[in-house]
Amino acid sequence: MRIVMIHGWMFNSRTWRRVSDELAAEGVQLELWPFVNQEQWEQRLADGAPDAVILGSGPEMNGFGLIMDLCRQIPKRVGVVPEIPNDFDTFGPEVRHALLGYLAKAHQGNYAMGIRYFCAALGRAVEYAAPEPVTTHGVYHPDAEQTFDDAKAYLDWLAAEQGVKVERNVVAVMFYYGSLVEQNLADVDELARMIQRHGLAPMCVFTEGVGDGQRPLPERYPWIGLVRAVGDQLAAVCNFASGRFLNRPDETILLEELNTPVFQLIRLHGVTPEEWLESPEGVGNHSLTYAISQPELAGAIEPAVLAAQTPAEPGQDRHGVREFTPVRERMETMCRRVLGWRALRLTPNSQKRVTVVLHNPPCKGAEATVATAAGLDAFESTARLLNAMRQEGYDVGDAPTSGEALKDLILGRKAISEFRWTTVDEIARKGGDVYRMGAAEYLPYLDSLPATIKRQVNDDWGEFPGEGMVLREDGREPVLLITGVKFGKTHVMVQPKRGCYGAKCNGEVCRILHDPAISPPHHWLAVYKYIRDNSDAVVHMGSEGALEFLPGKRAGLSHQCYPEISLGELPNIYPYIMNVPGEGLLAKRRARAVLVDYLTPIHVPSPQDDQSLELAEMLAQYAKAVDMGDTERQEALRQRMTPIMTKLALTPAGYDGKNFERVVDTARRVMELSRLALCPLGLHVLSEPPEREGRAQMLASILARPGEGLPDLAAALEAAGRADDFDNRVDFIQGLLADQTLEDQAGQKLGSWSRDVAEKIGMASREIPQVIKFLEGGYIEPGLAGSLMLGKTQTLPTGRNFHAMDPTALPSAAAWEVGRGIADEILAKYMAEEGRFPESVGQNLWSMDGFKSDGEILSQILHLIGARPRWDSRGVTIGIQTVALDELTVEIDGKPVKRPRVDVLVQTSGIVRDMLPNFLELIDQAVDAVGALDEPEDRNYVLKHNRERLAELRQDADATMGDEKLIKLAACRVFSSQPGSYGIGVGLALDASAWENDADLAEVYVNWGGFAYAGGEYGAEARQVYAGHIKNLDVAYMKQYSPEYDMVDCGCFASYQGGMAQAARTIGGRNTKLYWSANNTSGKYQVDDFQTGLKAALGAKLFNPAWLAEMKKHGYSGAAEVSGKVNNLFKWSATSKEVDKGVFDGVVERFLRDKQTMEWLRAANPYALEELTRRLLEAESRGLWLADAGDLAVVQAAALCVEGDLEEDLGQVTEEFQGAKVDVLTAKDVEKWSPGWTIN
Repeated sequence: MRIVMIHGWMFNSRTWRRVSDELAAEGVQLELWPFVNQEQWEQRLADGAPDAVILGSGPEMNGFGLIMDLCRQIPKRVGVVPEIPNDFDTFGPEVRHALLGYLAKAHQGNYAMGIRYFCAALGRAVEYAAPEPVTTHGVYHPDAEQTFDDAKAYLDWLAAEQGVKVERNVVAVMFYYGSLVEQNLADVDELARMIQRHGLAPMCVFTEGVGDGQRPLPERYPWIGLVRAVGDQLAAVCNFASGRFLNRPDETILLEELNTPVFQLIRLHGVTPEEWLESPEGVGNHSLTYAISQPELAGAIEPAVLAAQTPAEPGQDRHGVREFTPVRERMETMCRRVLGWRALRLTPNSQKRVTVVLHNPPCKGAEATVATAAGLDAFESTARLLNAMRQEGYDVGDAPTSGEALKDLILGRKAISEFRWTTVDEIARKGGDVYRMGAAEYLPYLDSLPATIKRQVNDDWGEFPGEGMVLREDGREPVLLITGVKFGKTHVMVQPKRGCYGAKCNGEVCRILHDPAISPPHHWLAVYKYIRDNSDAVVHMGSEGALEFLPGKRAGLSHQCYPEISLGELPNIYPYIMNVPGEGLLAKRRARAVLVDYLTPIHVPSPQDDQSLELAEMLAQYAKAVDMGDTERQEALRQRMTPIMTKLALTPAGYDGKNFERVVDTARRVMELSRLALCPLGLHVLSEPPEREGRAQMLASILARPGEGLPDLAAALEAAGRADDFDNRVDFIQGLLADQTLEDQAGQKLGSWSRDVAEKIGMASREIPQVIKFLEGGYIEPGLAGSLMLGKTQTLPTGRNFHAMDPTALPSAAAWEVGRGIADEILAKYMAEEGRFPESVGQNLWSMDGFKSDGEILSQILHLIGARPRWDSRGVTIGIQTVALDELTVEIDGKPVKRPRVDVLVQTSGIVRDMLPNFLELIDQAVDAVGALDEPEDRNYVLKHNRERLAELRQDADATMGDEKLIKLAACRVFSSQPGSYGIGVGLALDASAWENDADLAEVYVNWGGFAYAGGEYGAEARQVYAGHIKNLDVAYMKQYSPEYDMVDCGCFASYQGGMAQAARTIGGRNTKLYWSANNTSGKYQVDDFQTGLKAALGAKLFNPAWLAEMKKHGYSGAAEVSGKVNNLFKWSATSKEVDKGVFDGVVERFLRDKQTMEWLRAANPYALEELTRRLLEAESRGLWLADAGDLAVVQAAALCVEGDLEEDLGQVTEEFQGAKVDVLTAKDVEKWSPGWTIN
């Protein structure tokens, strides 16, 4: 008798092969067919159909429908997966039910008996018995003759037979029961023995995984019962299981009770240790989801590859039985990490050494941006943390008790890196260094690193001491200065520079601009060596630093990856803003960070000043006068409105009064967008939640945007007879928080919701205690990341180790509808302006689309191409399908108009590349499917451009490159930076003034971003193909991903979107349009031009007196926010060429002509003022700002004033420093800068 069993990924192959061998002796031929080998099935069936088939895979597998059809050709069949429809079976339901009973738990005897039962059901005379009971949990040790079902009995055996000290030493290693049955335990055995060799007590607990959600919680997870029985002897939990090992988020209470770290151990399937080591990815897409993303939901930390698979034997099917083999070096490292965490649990607080690292992005002006952190006053937060540590018995010496004093101490000593206004000899003179590292200490450390790493660092930066932070004193050997301040056993240090050197910022010293994958310099390695040598734990304060962006694998890092080299085994805690999931996940996976998320600042709809309110009223009066045909009133209003609109930068440069109606329409739209935009009220301080009014403001802002499941505040106000404006909303909610009750059901829901969310906001008070809990080696519970302003209140409370949504369910159905709408608006707007549809749209895809917007931009991309996502019954996205050409229409002037398939060029961030590879796969599938359709080129621009790129490649490509490779390259539409690097480079070039003309910036954009992630390629160099697609762009579009961050908040917008449009204009000579969609309290997306989006953003924050007043409360950090936004304006002016003269005039008016504000900048952060004036003068010198003589004189006077202050503070130095000078050095001027692609 011949029986075929079709199986999926989760299959106990070894056990079933033993069953197959056992049954063969009984005359039963059991064949095991992997689901993925469908191409072989038709041939196998043609060779002779089996007597019966058992289908053990469900509809989640690609090609399931085809397999069902093939299986239906077999007369006897049964499905053993619940999702398989009953009409598939040719037996009654009792056969399926009985067979499932045999197969429910991995057990060789039951498996064999189940097949015997099935043979009997097929009519074969065979004896069978009922399934045996199976115990699927217990404790295993490779040297024990049996497993244990009692933790105490096991530990007694371990102490007596192995001589292992158990006290406070137990490391629980959780692994699947299936590995025990499969006898595939080489990795578990090696880890157990290695744990022992490190003086720890291994307790390997086997389990089935996710428990039965219907059982009482204490009984649901037997493995936790075994671990809990260890009590205070527990040192750590290590999880070898993949996927969700807890059913629901509330079940993490079980791990909170254990209060010990849970380390995530990764077994790589289908990859050998050697292949993993060479791979730029580290882990594949499947492992990224199941071995990292899903365990993060339970708070698992520090994911590490500890096992891979043995190489396949010659001729062995890649889906055949292969053993896991240990990656011993990673196991050694994991054991040392466990020891480090154990030390935090055992060492008295007074003896613990802690280093707090403050971030300092040098390209934004190193002296102006010390302690930069998104939404956080990092100086004050650090001072509060040090105060709390003092109260808990930590030795923090005479650490300042306020952030202001801490800032003054660090800047007064120049305990930072060298930059424009800071030299090494000044740092040494003022006492800014805590240590000096010479060759005798550093070189042995460098020699201990892998030879490839030592060679790369020396090649990139020269041999020790390299090119940065080197103190050379007469008669002494050169040393590297390690800067910082020390208080008792606690350090506060500023993160060193990652990719540049010297007391300057230009195209020569900005080495990372030349090579985005350049190694960190000697000084970086020396600083982190010092931190490791002098710390039991490190705190990286606030979002975000450079450590997690160093070169290396995307996840599952090796000892050759720079984040691993930098951090070593040191426990790393990272207070991180709650609404930036992508970057936070990068820190978790690449820098082994345990996050403690912190609250965002309070955000409110942008307050309007008196002048804006006056203009809004006049705009309303003007509209009424137009409706009534009152020309006299129109003219009077026009005379009053024009100077106000000019002052608010709402008129074009040199406005002559023409096209007034168009100017009024734009002004009205800008004013509306500014009013709907969100404005932060200052910066958050760790563990300082807002008072009642602030909480009410946050709730009112959340409810201003309609959202599913949110109460209706507007209806409640209407029922109470109150006007629906923001002040009334806040006042009304304050009443509810004071226990005011409403009688109607909707009102009661609103009151209950408001009090619940406000209470959770108040729990921000635990942010610092959670950091302290980490420093004691405790477990930090997980929580969802996301934006409160998008209604995601499940992200509260803060103080948790955040994770993201499961990306396999993206895009969501709701996001698909939003994305379709945005795509149609782009097409309609372009048609209205140009009289045709665009051929190609450029889109920058960031991780926020997946982790905040549920895939809205991914949906937009698919819809433009003419494809849609496919979901299975569980809501998991399983692929795409094309939309028929005749179904592609867009509504224009109220009528449906047929439109073509529009090509899309996608530049993704490195975080999307690393964290959301499924997004890239879906886009690639869509492009491939659409490019293969037999359609006219004028209706299918994907096909048209594929053919154009292919013709170019065939003409220019290397003769050794086959045509199949060329066809795949021509079809690539997804590009990013090279593996292990991040960013697009344009921002660096602008920061360093390393450009003379548009061609320089375009070359940087293509050289950084021209790596293909499609067509089976992972980071293939494809700059020429990328440039070919860029030259076709009609539109460069971007959506504001989150209401909290607009286009002036982050220079990345100008670098990515502006850089894309600028490159298209330069390479293709096209008038590429910049389109923008704001994300605000209306919850509606409208596609606007760049000018409208920019001016709305300026009105909401930089030009908003209310925003400036809040920034002034934060002194140095607030001034850095001002200069940062002006710097971003400069970047937009360089890339878009659309920043009006009036915008720069407005900067001068508000920040330099206003003497009070200028003096505040000068006193609070003179470096920020210098950066602001320097950028204005550079904009003028490059022709980006046609400044009036008076404005230019004001800027020059302010620059001279602050430069004098800084030179006086600098004092007498012997080293060269750049100061305010702008040195324009491009690739042609710098020997080490050799671009891979240039414009011919």
